[in-house]
Amino acid sequence: MHQIRNEGKIALHIDIKENEYVHEILPVSLQLLVENAIKHNMATVDKPLIIHIYLENGYIVVNNNIQKMATQIASTKIGLKNLNERIRLVTGKEIIISKSEEYFMVKVPLII
Repeated sequence: MHQIRNEGKIALHIDIKENEYVHEILPVSLQLLVENAIKHNMATVDKPLIIHIYLENGYIVVNNNIQKMATQIASTKIGLKNLNERIRLVTGKEIIISKSEEYFMVKVPLII
C-alpha cells in the first residue's frame, strides 16, 4: 500500500526466489521492519527510500538506505525490542541490527 500511495518514492526489492524460501518467519516481522523503514526515513521521487529483503545464512534480511528527515521522530526502539523478544522465545536466537551512516539492516533468524 505504501508503494502505491508513495509512487516512485519507495522502492521495495524482494530478492527471494520461490524455491529458495523453505523456512518460516515469525508472523508480521517483515511488516514491522518495512514500516519502521518508512516511518524513520524521508522518501522523495528524487531520493527514494530503497528497501531490500533477501535471505542470508539462515536469516531474512531487511536493509534500507538511511535518509534522515528534517525533524526526526523520537524512537523508543520498542518495536525492535518486542520483535527480538518474540524471536528469542521462538528460535532461541536474537535479531542482528547493523547501522551505518548509509544504511540500516535487521537480520531475523528463520524458523527451521
